[in-house]
Amino acid sequence: MQEILTSAHVAILFDIIDLFFQGVIMTTATSISVSANIPAELGAMLDKVARAEERSKSYYIKKGLEQLLKNKLEDLQDYQEAEQAYDAFLASGEKGTPFEEVFSNVK
Repeated sequence: MQEILTSAHVAILFDIIDLFFQGVIMTTATSISVSANIPAELGAMLDKVARAEERSKSYYIKKGLEQLLKNKLEDLQDYQEAEQAYDAFLASGEKGTPFEEVFSNVK
């Protein structure tokens, strides 16, 4: 079963990240070791690229994970901002325009 992150989860995540960058949360290690099981096909692709580019498999794993997590954090921030904007809209009492009405004159 997949869990859904609520806006509270997102807010806590960003608070933790802010504390880390402010130096409130520190780590003594410059890196950690992570173990993961990946499909054999993905492992073969990783081996092939690492050999061809003369780089370590770790390099590609780190780069891929970094990009994935940056994108996910951006998505979470976008979600949080959209939720706040929607809540502000609801609180304003302003009336919305139905989608059908907005595009009724578009041919």
